[in-house]
Amino acid sequence: MTQSIKLTTDQMRMMSLFQNVTGATARDCVEDEKQDRVIFVVNPGKMGLAIGKGGIHIKSLQNIVKKNVELVEFDEDPSKFLTNLLNSKLVSEVKINKRTDGSKQAIVMVDPRKKGIVVGRDGRNAEKARLLAKRYFDITSVLINSPEKATLEMWDMTKSPLGLFAGRVLVAKRKRQRWAISTYKRRKLGIDKKSDPLRGAPQGRGIVLEKVGIAAKQPNSAVRKCVRVQLIKNGKTVTAFLPRDGAMNFIDEHDEVHIQGMGATQGGAMGDIPGVRFKVFKVNGTSLHELVIGKKEKPRR
Repeated sequence: MTQSIKLTTDQMRMMSLFQNVTGATARDCVEDEKQDRVIFVVNPGKMGLAIGKGGIHIKSLQNIVKKNVELVEFDEDPSKFLTNLLNSKLVSEVKINKRTDGSKQAIVMVDPRKKGIVVGRDGRNAEKARLLAKRYFDITSVLINSPEKATLEMWDMTKSPLGLFAGRVLVAKRKRQRWAISTYKRRKLGIDKKSDPLRGAPQGRGIVLEKVGIAAKQPNSAVRKCVRVQLIKNGKTVTAFLPRDGAMNFIDEHDEVHIQGMGATQGGAMGDIPGVRFKVFKVNGTSLHELVIGKKEKPRR
């Protein structure tokens, strides 16, 4: 059975703002100054309405309150409440025990491989569970355990299995361990492609927004000529280097340029130009190199 909750004037003001932005009614509001966040407790079945399509309601609310906003779905049963709070897909069981001194304790059982996700960064999720469990159900302690951890660690520390029928176990173990390799993980999840402004393409087209100068890294002392380019395919803005002396004379604002990578390993910056990953090789469909050496004239758009 839940306890009676007393709300302050600031909390009621936050709940009113939450209802105006999301269209859902908040049951409770808790401001966690330590983690710089505001936690809203919503009624069962109202999480989708509160979050909004693509999380638009949460983003709007965060822009207004200037803090992280987190939602929790309420339930009268403390076990189900903690399960919803800590991610129902990762929590296997929740036990509520009564200590000899009369206080209540909640023990949450999770997969040992997923314990870090359940606890959260710097214990954010665990702290939120303790805060709300104490507030609603007078549960003084919340423990997150993984009983099979010792068994699994012993299995990982042992040598690889031998014998005629060990192939399946070895293949499964290798697949599991490959995710610890950062390059494999980035390739499989497509992280490099998602973060690349060109989305994995070798070249891209864009419109010149302005000409800029980038100071060269030490020990060199120079200003490298670059341009800010807005890509046509997705609207992202990147900085591109202008190779060869006098190249800036052949580029004006609103010109259409083609850009490509600088040629560095793993698509990064190269030379003494910090943070510049791309260079211009065409202006209005004409090679920039041929314009600089005087072989062609710049076409008018």
